Amino acid sequence: MPKLSLLKRSLATAAITLLSGASVAIPAQIVLNFPTPFRLKNTHWFDSKDGFAESFRVGGEGSLYIRTINGGEVRKISDSDLSSLFLIDDRTGFVVGTGGEILLTEDRGKTWIRQESGTKIDLEKVFCVDRDKCWIVGYDDGLLLRGGANGKWKQSNIVSGGSFHDIWFANSKVGYAVGRDGLFLKTQDGGETWVRINIPTRMEVSTFIDGVAIFEAVVFDTTERGCAAGWDIGTGIVACTQDGGHTWNINYLKAHPIGLIWGKKNQIFLVDEYGENLTSRDLGKTWTAWN
Repeated sequence: MPKLSLLKRSLATAAITLLSGASVAIPAQIVLNFPTPFRLKNTHWFDSKDGFAESFRVGGEGSLYIRTINGGEVRKISDSDLSSLFLIDDRTGFVVGTGGEILLTEDRGKTWIRQESGTKIDLEKVFCVDRDKCWIVGYDDGLLLRGGANGKWKQSNIVSGGSFHDIWFANSKVGYAVGRDGLFLKTQDGGETWVRINIPTRMEVSTFIDGVAIFEAVVFDTTERGCAAGWDIGTGIVACTQDGGHTWNINYLKAHPIGLIWGKKNQIFLVDEYGENLTSRDLGKTWTAWN
């Protein structure tokens, strides 16, 4: 790990101030060089017609980090640890977190309204295709919530004892969810029913680890083409498919993947917890360092 820079020391100081309950304004020169990742898969943008964009990021102690071209600030919007956010349009977005926390904004993040989730399970990831079609996965009991801005969430437990980390929908029907114990599920009816797809991994086995990958992230470019990434016992894994999960290109990495981004011209970015980020330009067949 690199030595603690002035930037990181400044951010650490801001975080300590935030925990005291104060709202912190961070100077622009710090914000514009904000290190990645801080759970990069939980970053999203509100885009506007004039090209001005605000990025939003969530974290522990109910913190919402807002970055703009002119600077940034951290706001405390909840007493829960926040794990994921999704911004649907130029005004509407969701944040989810521990204890079943669901928050909705309809004014571009100025105010947040708590919705009743019907559960106390920690919520891991939210994904929407529009304001009325959203999905949230939980860390325990294979929990899936389906709903939207109206706050009417339908709860189901789609896999016994399952623990989810990420969910992604290519459209309103076809989606994928991943998690612990090699969990990789696919739906073709908007989340009504799910089938388990086996990714044939060969992870290291020890006295304490059973050699089954913990999938942290999933991303798809189309209904058929996408990747899942995770780790086990210090070995990273990224598995990519071009046929909806029937066949896979699998790479084992010296990394601890926590996020995936499908970029322009089919360039895929893998975000590592310790900054050893990787990228692929051949649909996941080979990976190189990305700084």
